[in-house]
Amino acid sequence: MLFHEKTRALVTILGVTFADTLVLIQLGLYLGLAGRASNVVDHLDADLWVTSRNAPSIENGRSLPESHLTRLQSIPGIEKAERLLVFYGGVRLPNGTSELSLVYGVRHPEQWGLPWRILDGDPTDLERGRNIFFDDSAAHRYGAFETGDSREMNGVRLRIVGRTAEAQSFTSIPIAFMDFRRARQVAGPRYASFIIAKVAPGRSIEAIRREIEMRLPTCDVHTKAEWAASCQDFWIKSTGIGLTLLLTVLVGCVVGMVIVAQTLYAATMEHLREFGTLKAIGGTNGLIYRILLMQGAIAAIFGFVSSLAPAFLARTALDPLGIALVFTPRLLGHVAVGTVLLCLLAATLPFRRISALDPAMVFRG
Repeated sequence: MLFHEKTRALVTILGVTFADTLVLIQLGLYLGLAGRASNVVDHLDADLWVTSRNAPSIENGRSLPESHLTRLQSIPGIEKAERLLVFYGGVRLPNGTSELSLVYGVRHPEQWGLPWRILDGDPTDLERGRNIFFDDSAAHRYGAFETGDSREMNGVRLRIVGRTAEAQSFTSIPIAFMDFRRARQVAGPRYASFIIAKVAPGRSIEAIRREIEMRLPTCDVHTKAEWAASCQDFWIKSTGIGLTLLLTVLVGCVVGMVIVAQTLYAATMEHLREFGTLKAIGGTNGLIYRILLMQGAIAAIFGFVSSLAPAFLARTALDPLGIALVFTPRLLGHVAVGTVLLCLLAATLPFRRISALDPAMVFRG
């Protein structure tokens, strides 16, 4: 029945394809934005983060006193701990204009996994003078630059000693990395600082966390996963992007379901005599129900598979523009299952009409 009228079947599959493509792009964009909001947190090799009270994200916090670090380092079970400084720096470009940069500074950055995905340069050079690492994505705002070039930030001349990849912020402001002492000199009076800690192997992260909370009662202490989630929630909710993407996903689901339901319902109504014949020769409602479900499943499978090509093409096209679409196996699995469930639901809409069908209609003129 589904493929007897090829045009109708094609319309059904294309409807599911369009809906799935829209859903995949929106959810992929959501994951990409969420990943950028916690980019540094995810890559930094720290088990615990000590922040100022109620700090919502890594870009929005207050400075912690140096004495807090001393107290934390004295706790048994702490393998290492350092202050992490975060600030927005104004970068003077060769053409005379200025652009912002989001700078992260920590002592011995290579020991904490910063920076990552290094394209060029040695992170240990950050400790040897007025040096800085820029992410390669900064070229979109700063213009082309190379290792060895110089840029002025907050009135301080800095030498670019390396380039990274994938260190991108939620707001698309370029990310840079510096040594903590140099970062404090360049930042001026306005910056946020956090304390990051690595727990010794075999020690309980939760036990160390409770000890830190007792010694630093005016601070919040987060695990890595909690702090990453906090950063993501802040940017996704505060910008309203989460709600916008959710509404678009719902529109995609409704569009796909309506197209499938309308097409299959029309096809079923046109074949009422065939269903009547099936019931007249002993076909049960269960058999008819399975036939309808099979039509929905076929539309869902073909539609989902067809949506993968345009979705991945969109990811390839948007990547040079700095827009990240993330398609994880879990996401693809959830969209596939959701597509099948919605199509099965849409396919069952004509069942009530068919279940009440009188088989005797077949023998009427």
